[in-house]
Amino acid sequence: MRVATYARLRHQGLGSAADQTLADLGEDDRKVRVAILGDVASGYLTSGNVDQAVSLGRRALAATIESETTKGHVRLSALADRLPGTVAARELREEIQAALA
Repeated sequence: MRVATYARLRHQGLGSAADQTLADLGEDDRKVRVAILGDVASGYLTSGNVDQAVSLGRRALAATIESETTKGHVRLSALADRLPGTVAARELREEIQAALA
């Protein structure tokens, strides 16, 4: 909840909160990990940090493919729709679309 809230508020502590939350999760928490990665990627995109959004978006994509979660698909689809036209963002959008097809 803290990570999602920080993402929506564009809080400066988003990165450290996400890192701490991910570190606290066990291996059995894959679905939660996917959701957090997607939320943080969206948060970075909202705050204008496209490079961080793309980096975390790629991690979210890999985690979603591995865990095959619906939460991941929903978050990645929303992220793909919001990605700007930069080369890296466009490439990630294409990777997401191909993986979710």
